[in-house]
Amino acid sequence: MSSTDMYSKLILLEGDWEGKGVGQFPNIPSFNYDETIRFSIDHSRKIILYEQKTFLKEEQRNAHWEAGFILLDAGAQGKIKINNVQSGGRMEIIEGWFEADKLILQTMRFFNDVRMITAKRIWQWTDTVFTYEMHMHTSSSAAQLIHLTASLTKNRI
Repeated sequence: MSSTDMYSKLILLEGDWEGKGVGQFPNIPSFNYDETIRFSIDHSRKIILYEQKTFLKEEQRNAHWEAGFILLDAGAQGKIKINNVQSGGRMEIIEGWFEADKLILQTMRFFNDVRMITAKRIWQWTDTVFTYEMHMHTSSSAAQLIHLTASLTKNRI
């Protein structure tokens, strides 16, 4: 996929999204959460800033907050880079590529979280619906397992 085609697909993310998700992992109880994601685009530099927040309704508290920059990697045809930072202190360098209508994102480096071994996110979207899965392999799991699934709808202004 060319850089132009990738950017054309990515700009569909621009805007505010709201939805719900489910979390699970072997060493924690399953949980439900509400989520918002905002994608803001600097069209002149083809840079996307995203901010993701989750809220646990049952516990009445914010659960997770992360932000990052999504960049087209000019040096690697067909690749996307994400620089990601999270409220718990973890940072990730993520690389991605399109497979059909899905964006596959693989963490290349972790910082400030020795528990993490691998992480993969699978994003899929149209102009109105955004879904994702997050898979993790940590020091407490024998393999990469699904951790989060969510579905969000774009807010129309």
